[in-house]
Amino acid sequence: MNPSQTALVLWMAALGSASGASAAEHPLQGAVVIPQLGVFGERSVTDHLTLNRVAATVHVRDGLATTELAIELVGSNREVAVELLLPVSDAVKTATVSRAAAGTAPPALELLDDLHSRERLLALAELSRNAAPLEFADLRLIRSESTVMRAGRTETVTIRYSEPLAENAGRIDYVLPRSESLASQPPWAMQATIAWPRSIAAVYSPTHALETTPASDGSLVVRALGREPGPFRLSWLAASGEVATTVFAHPEGDGGTFLLLATVRRSEAVQPLNRQFTCAIDCSASMGGDKMQQVQGATLKMLSELRDGEAFNVVTYNDSAWGLASEPLPKNAANLDLARRYLENIQTRGGTNLHAGLAESLKQPPAANALPFVLLVTDGVPTVGETSESKLAAAARQSNAWNSRVYTFGVGVDVNSPLLERIAADSRGKATFVLPGENLESKVAAVVRDLDAPVMANVELQALTPEGAPAEGRLFDVVPAVLPDLFQHEPLIALGRYRGDEPLVLSMTGKLAGGERSFRAVLDPAAAAREYGFVPRMWASRRIGQLLETVRRRGASQPAYHTADADRADPEVARLSEEIVRLSARYGVVTEYTSHLAAESGLRPDDGVEKVLEKLDRRVVRSRVGSEAVNQSLNLSRLTQQAQVEYGNSFYNPQLEPVSISSVQPLGDRAYFRRQEGWIDGALLERGGRAEPQRVVSFATPEHRRLLDELCRSGRQAAAALPGDVLLVHEGRAILVKNPPDR
Repeated sequence: MNPSQTALVLWMAALGSASGASAAEHPLQGAVVIPQLGVFGERSVTDHLTLNRVAATVHVRDGLATTELAIELVGSNREVAVELLLPVSDAVKTATVSRAAAGTAPPALELLDDLHSRERLLALAELSRNAAPLEFADLRLIRSESTVMRAGRTETVTIRYSEPLAENAGRIDYVLPRSESLASQPPWAMQATIAWPRSIAAVYSPTHALETTPASDGSLVVRALGREPGPFRLSWLAASGEVATTVFAHPEGDGGTFLLLATVRRSEAVQPLNRQFTCAIDCSASMGGDKMQQVQGATLKMLSELRDGEAFNVVTYNDSAWGLASEPLPKNAANLDLARRYLENIQTRGGTNLHAGLAESLKQPPAANALPFVLLVTDGVPTVGETSESKLAAAARQSNAWNSRVYTFGVGVDVNSPLLERIAADSRGKATFVLPGENLESKVAAVVRDLDAPVMANVELQALTPEGAPAEGRLFDVVPAVLPDLFQHEPLIALGRYRGDEPLVLSMTGKLAGGERSFRAVLDPAAAAREYGFVPRMWASRRIGQLLETVRRRGASQPAYHTADADRADPEVARLSEEIVRLSARYGVVTEYTSHLAAESGLRPDDGVEKVLEKLDRRVVRSRVGSEAVNQSLNLSRLTQQAQVEYGNSFYNPQLEPVSISSVQPLGDRAYFRRQEGWIDGALLERGGRAEPQRVVSFATPEHRRLLDELCRSGRQAAAALPGDVLLVHEGRAILVKNPPDR
């Protein structure tokens, strides 16, 4: 028996009967560091050691991913014995270690198998009276021998491990295990360099926003942005024609949830569609001064960056509307100079005739093979001509004979934000809001940058059988309902639900530079996996946003819904409210309208529907102008355009201040709501929250170990890692797990 095996046996012997009392009789003699969680051990030890930061660097080459974790530890005023435990996937076969401290040798490493890894985490959890390590009970461990951390030192221990990566239907997945806990964690920095034998079409992460930079040797350098918790997932698609597609599927009941990703191959051979920009600029009296200067600067910069063969026009409107030219102008030096002089001579005066500005902009005929865009800027509500929100939205749809994409910019908070959102959404565009103090020019530039190189327009999605026949009724609740255009620098993401267990073909049809084309992706329910728990949560976020948009549109032309008067109740709004509450409870997607569900006092969802109805009436239906309307637009945008799963349930309050909810803990495809000293599974809240536990399991008992084994098999062991009492659903039964409280 080698020394590391001897150490493991001694730990297991210390557990005795594995009861809490026996573990307490054998306190930890040193500190155990799990880089994803922190430092574990007796308070007298952990007070003298800090896990300061972790830097993860991944190198992918020749089908092998080598992960390097630089773990920075800071010691206090006494020596501490330290052992490292690093959760990794089953695919890891080798590991090495180094130590950045003069005169100290690196500790020896051991790669534990599944059984000994789980026993090691159980031993740590029981001895430290902390369930947190059990989040990784389904993974293997790299374990270091115990080594001494000198007093007052800062040391970096670097562990490297490798794992093979396989290409599956053109997609390659890499996962770096990290904790999903919203509790305070050490900061991580994550970067990957990817070189693949085949050309890479695109890189996507469903968990973290990315910054991607091509390297001189042809590889891609990818950096994770933000500080979201959860595993770092990275997927890339091997090049396949102009458009590469893939599907992530998560099983649930008789079917499941899917995420369809379509990206453009990074190649000069992919020809983008030509663009035609019509800039519609509000020049009413309120747009004077710095606002107009920023609009002028942004417009000139955008026009100068058009490609050869692209066209533009400028429309200005106040009490009436007029244009630079009667039809779009091709980009050339003379026309750019003409536009510059036109913009410099704009004078701000009069009111806002939004209807006239839209009509003049939308009548511009597109050049051959060009995709027309209208960029509409305004800082106020319509005051001249047609002012009805519903009639203006209808007029924008009816007069859009050339299918122009309208991108609206609301400057300040004195705009009708639902109107600007609707005009944009009805045309496959987007609405952007420039808050007081924000730079209008940079906001416009960011949107135009995203509109660079449209590759596929008028995209439509259809579900087919493998034989090519329509698969009626197999897909439902797809979001967005109308797919956006596909751009070279931005993936197209669609999410939805599916029924049945037979394979489906997801066919995307649209207009490319060479004409109409179709691209296909296979949704195979047999390949659906619970590890893709991000899929149902992202779908629920977008679906809730879609439902809220539906309610908001009803406020444009219908009397407000009143919860106090049943005779005046709108049954459709009531139905939508019930679905919003159900999805919020089931998947833990909390909005400003369902935040009461996250309160620790915790209303049940059936009690909370009336509260949601009240908020929908007061906010969504009635608030059309001002900060209380703009904040809703910002929140809806975050929901409906979510490209990465979000853990913190962040949104803006009516004062435009950021808010984040920490009493709802997403874990995989489930969410848990804090209730007094413990947590309750959102699946129980969805049922009304009245479930009594059918079984009680105490921490550090043989029954607790058996339950953990069962949860690991279903990929839901993280629920057992929450502090305090946890009322969870397992195999259809409500089980109360009695965990130690927060320490």
